[in-house]
Amino acid sequence: MKIPSDGKLEKYKNILYSEVVDNGIKWGQGILMDGSPAGWTVDLRESILTPYYAHIISQLFMPWVYKYRPDYVAGMTVAAGCLVSQIVLLSHLYGIPAKGLYIRRQPKINGMQRQIEGALTEHSSVLLVDDLINSSDVAEKCMEILLRHKCMPVAMAVILNFQSQGEKELKRLGIPLHHIFTLSDLGMTPPKPSEDNTMYLPCWKAGFVNTGQYYAPKSGPVVGERRIFLGSDRGRFLSLHSNGMLDWFFIVGENYRGIQTTPIYRKGCLYFGAYDGFTCCLKASTGQVIWKERWGEWVGCSSPVFDPRNDLFFIGIEYGSNSGDLCAFHGQDGTLKWRFKTNEYVTCAPGININTDTVFAGSLDKTLYALDLQEGTEKWRFTTDGPIKGGITSDTATDYCYFTSYDGFLYCLDRDGATVWKRKLGRWLYSCPSVSHDRVVVTTEADHVFCLNKMTGKILWKRCMSHNWKMAGYPVIRHNRVYVGSYGGCIYVFNLNDGSLLWSFQTGGPIMAPIGVFPSGKLPVDKPLLDPGKLKKDSFNIRGNRLYYPGEGGLVHTFNFDATQLLWSFNHFQKEIPPYSNAILASSNDGYLYCFLEVSER
Repeated sequence: MKIPSDGKLEKYKNILYSEVVDNGIKWGQGILMDGSPAGWTVDLRESILTPYYAHIISQLFMPWVYKYRPDYVAGMTVAAGCLVSQIVLLSHLYGIPAKGLYIRRQPKINGMQRQIEGALTEHSSVLLVDDLINSSDVAEKCMEILLRHKCMPVAMAVILNFQSQGEKELKRLGIPLHHIFTLSDLGMTPPKPSEDNTMYLPCWKAGFVNTGQYYAPKSGPVVGERRIFLGSDRGRFLSLHSNGMLDWFFIVGENYRGIQTTPIYRKGCLYFGAYDGFTCCLKASTGQVIWKERWGEWVGCSSPVFDPRNDLFFIGIEYGSNSGDLCAFHGQDGTLKWRFKTNEYVTCAPGININTDTVFAGSLDKTLYALDLQEGTEKWRFTTDGPIKGGITSDTATDYCYFTSYDGFLYCLDRDGATVWKRKLGRWLYSCPSVSHDRVVVTTEADHVFCLNKMTGKILWKRCMSHNWKMAGYPVIRHNRVYVGSYGGCIYVFNLNDGSLLWSFQTGGPIMAPIGVFPSGKLPVDKPLLDPGKLKKDSFNIRGNRLYYPGEGGLVHTFNFDATQLLWSFNHFQKEIPPYSNAILASSNDGYLYCFLEVSER
């Protein structure tokens, strides 16, 4: 038999990659050496002990056996012992026979009292193998024992190389280290910027929007009437011109948490909830209040959703007595259609399925409620082991609904509330899944983004976005791409199919709001009306009823007419707006809303 060709090895590697990403990394499971819970643990033993993957793994080790032609293949751990047996057998089938050794840390206290199992001959060459290498203590212990028996370790081969202290120590000792994967290969480290990071052109940034002092998802942008609308955690609802200049703002009665909900724009009106407890309807062109109603003490992160068929809006509200309702209301005048009481706060955005006339509400009482959309009566409920804070996503193609829980699971339920699948992805989850085609995408508290098969829950790819171990923004899928912001402050655009990085941009603060993606026809970005170069420096410049003061770094600060209040700041990066297909808007906790344009030719 011949060892596998490069093409065959690549095929084996892809199969093993899929298995390791899907099953080899245990999220929100395991215990660290200090006894604290682990955010993730690598455990490849299940795969190593499965015949199909055992065969593939041993095939991938064959080039190293062929290269070094060792007398022995050896290891110390449980996983290494399994690998040794598989590799020894296959090496004989390929005509490059090696014997096997199992090395103990200490000699056995009974029986033959051996420290090395296997017929070891002095002055032999040994290839060390293991499932992974992080620190170097196991490898060094093996080498120490082998050298006492006058045997020479020629190299070490592993499935996963953490590229940490173990790799450095082996290099210092002059021992070659080979691996199938690194943590970077598995998406466990933040990706480097793509070589051609020009997919989106920075257009402008403007603020102040969010401070991020309250740890919760932020308001995402929506567009209408050539304007941009979003809430601020400083207690202002904002209307911006498409060039980033301030149009108008509306102040709510709470400025620590302010407005966390993403608004709805419909027929010239804006609908949102705020932490002062009011659900508001404003006229989009002026910010004039059409109506505002206070059905509870707070409206947290429960962004409203709209059912166009029944002309109903839905929003979650909260009470100080640790209870909350899902409210259905009419947009014209704010009258309630019905309200459904749960046993805890309703902080997550509801979801609707028009196929089944169902609206879904998640509560901090750990329960997902499925309600009749028109009557508000309960159809069924599903209980998890943790509060439900993220939004509910319904897939009308399958009538499945997807949501996350603080028990660390992503859930998929059918139309009757039965579990289709659930997947552990962290210690706790606070995200709203996004569904497209055959995939569901979700972010985690570890600042990772996962893409799974929506029918089976199989992990197709995942990416680490930072090492902050904090909540990422909700993912958005458009044009076969995943748009997501990280707690590390980076905006990412990934290919939905394989997770490859298409574009990224680093801001100055965490991004905890969903990113807005809008075609040029829906958001025609205007060129700046003010040229900072034409403003007098160190002076207020009068334009209409506002004052403009040029600051450092190209920022222009906007004040009210008597200069007693800073209203807004903006920085235009482009003097002329080139033709573009899509614009993306991202709100960072550095205070700014960023606008980028997808320009086909630069």
